[in-house]
Amino acid sequence: MRLIVQNARDMKISCDGEPKASLEKGLFVLIGVKKTDGEAVARQMAQKLVNLRIIPDENDKLNLSVTDPKAGADLLAVSNFTLYADCASSRRPGFPDSASFDEGKKIYDLFIGYLRLALADAEKSGGRAVKLATGVFGAHMEITYTAVGPVTVILDSDQPGMMKAQNG
Repeated sequence: MRLIVQNARDMKISCDGEPKASLEKGLFVLIGVKKTDGEAVARQMAQKLVNLRIIPDENDKLNLSVTDPKAGADLLAVSNFTLYADCASSRRPGFPDSASFDEGKKIYDLFIGYLRLALADAEKSGGRAVKLATGVFGAHMEITYTAVGPVTVILDSDQPGMMKAQNG
C-alpha cells in the first residue's frame, strides 16, 4: 500500500460531478493498493497514518498527529490506483502492481474501516474527534486543495521497516 500524505487546507471533493465533502484543514491522503496487499497491511498503514506526526506545532516543528487536540486537523482520504504506475519501459503508464478493481476496493474499504477504528481509539485516549471524508472508489473525482508547507510524505508498506511496531 502506498499513501501520499499532504498537509492541506480548503479541501473539497466532488464525485461524478456531485459535491461530496469539504474540510477546512488537515491531511489530504491518496491511497494506492498493491495487488499483494492484505488486511494486515491495511490495518498497520491506518495506524501509521493516524499516529504520523507531520502537522506543525506552535513552534512550527512537525510534531503533531491528526488526532492531537492542538492540530485541529481532519482527513480527506481518496483511492488512487495510479500510485502504482510503471513508466519504466514506455511513455504510457502500465499498472502491473496495482490491485484489481474488486481486490483494490476490498482493501481500500478495509483501510478506511481500520482508519475509522484508529481515529475512534485515539479519541477515547484523549485525542480530538477527527472528521474523515472519503472519495468514492472507482468514481471520477475532482479534488481541490491548497498544499501547506508544503509538507508531503510518502508511506509505502514495501519500504524496509515500515510494517514494524509503531514508535513515537
